[in-house]
Amino acid sequence: MKVKISENIRKFRKEHALTQEQLAEALGVTVGAVYKWEAGLSMPEIKLLMELADLFEVSVDVLLGYEQQSKTLDALASRIEALRDAREFEEAVSEVQEALKKYPNNFKVVYQSAILYQVKYLDNREERDRDKSTELFHRAISLLYQNTDSNISEVTILNSVADNYLMAGEIEQALEILKKNNVCGVNNARIGLTYANGLEMPKEAKTYLIAAFEASLKNILNATIGLSGAYHRLNQNDRAMKALVWLNDFIDCIKTEKENITYADRLKAVIMIQCAYLEACEHNYQNAAEYTKHAYTIAKKFDASPVYNLHGIIFCEEEDETGVAFDDLGKTAMEAVERVAYAEDSEAYLYIRKILGELKNEKDVCETVL
Repeated sequence: MKVKISENIRKFRKEHALTQEQLAEALGVTVGAVYKWEAGLSMPEIKLLMELADLFEVSVDVLLGYEQQSKTLDALASRIEALRDAREFEEAVSEVQEALKKYPNNFKVVYQSAILYQVKYLDNREERDRDKSTELFHRAISLLYQNTDSNISEVTILNSVADNYLMAGEIEQALEILKKNNVCGVNNARIGLTYANGLEMPKEAKTYLIAAFEASLKNILNATIGLSGAYHRLNQNDRAMKALVWLNDFIDCIKTEKENITYADRLKAVIMIQCAYLEACEHNYQNAAEYTKHAYTIAKKFDASPVYNLHGIIFCEEEDETGVAFDDLGKTAMEAVERVAYAEDSEAYLYIRKILGELKNEKDVCETVL
């Protein structure tokens, strides 16, 4: 193991906005002693180590900063995870108990152990397992500085604690945690569900659930369009097209009235021109022309009566529950279509621009939409 006491004293001192002189005064030692500690020329006595840890609000082993062999710890955490997934709880708990004795302040071990006890509680509903899981989750939060997984944060861990309360029927405690950790609305759906089914408070639930639904729509749109682009760049245009066609059908499904103009139609125009591009890439020029006509017609119809909120979208019909909708596609739907068509000077895009030019010069444009 490697001890990093000198680096840690300097780091924690600066985090607490203390000078070497102030730290020396707080501990009753000379400034020279503090200097030697931070320079690695000497180490504090055991009593002073305890006082330093207390002053910096960390444990002594954290202050010492010893580094375990990462491969060994990774393997241990992976083994705990594998035993958990296999529901081999007896062996898993035995492994965890030994691991926690040996590495009580290692984030990976503590976090995986917390999840193990949570899953075990799901299986047998023993309250002691839930309590142990909650305790370990809170310990994991104090060790987050070791975490290297960007998917794990204080918010996600506290939400796991909320899960423990929800599973135990302690709804008020769970709701309090979920609301306090509702960063960027990440818990809107769960809060709404808890109000609706757990507390039977539909009015409170509706506000959170509609906000969650609106966010989900944006995620579906972004994810599907992104997938189409990814497939195209992987030379899988059939999959790219399937993604766009599915998205077009999805948009039709979320409209309260298919014939009414909604903000979603602005997006449909862009989807149609992207379909045209994919068809042109495959030299299916007749299909490309048809999709281009659909895009042009939809854009013209939208621009004649634009909608920049979520009116006409299922679950978002009420005026006080529809937010402002916006994107970076362009000021008008036609501008959004042209922005796609002029993305580059490839053969496919040049063909689409030719069709668009012909449509602009025609007196009568077919009003049929896909």
